[in-house]
Amino acid sequence: MTDAKGTERHYLNGLKKRLPADQQNKFTIDVVQTNDPADFISECKRKQNNNPTYVKHTWIVFDYDERSQFDRIIEDAEKAGFSAGWSNPCIEVWFSVYFGELCGETSSQCCQDTFKTVFKQHTSCAYTKGNKKIYEHLSENGDEMKAIERAERKFLEHKRNGITSQSKMCPCTRLHLLIKEIRDMCPLSE
Repeated sequence: MTDAKGTERHYLNGLKKRLPADQQNKFTIDVVQTNDPADFISECKRKQNNNPTYVKHTWIVFDYDERSQFDRIIEDAEKAGFSAGWSNPCIEVWFSVYFGELCGETSSQCCQDTFKTVFKQHTSCAYTKGNKKIYEHLSENGDEMKAIERAERKFLEHKRNGITSQSKMCPCTRLHLLIKEIRDMCPLSE
């Protein structure tokens, strides 16, 4: 579940399309139109209550976007049994590891600008928010398995440096854990 109408949804839909056909129906992407990601938790609970078979394992995907409640949302999600695939400052920090190390930018706009340059170098295409083929571009021109390793390495680096608050872990992402979970459950079709 995500609050993003474009970028995150298109990325996840692209990943879903790469799953074997018999696995695609096991993966649902919902967009919750809210300015408060805390609404994700109540919406996930509502969906589970209405249809217990609907959600086996729920992930809430969102960016920091300078939300004051960022850490609380992650904590509340985990207490409710959901996983949080967050990116700080923005999802482009996750995208950047397909091509190398995380961008070093700490603001969303700077991170997006840096990623635009990296994306163009690796794909010969201009990057735009909401690109419907973002997953295709990243997976065909980057290295998803190395991206997972790089993202985990950066997270552990923050922990080694004594940074335990997710809002202070910048740049960082935990979206790679969702991708790894999906890849472990079913290999992608080419």
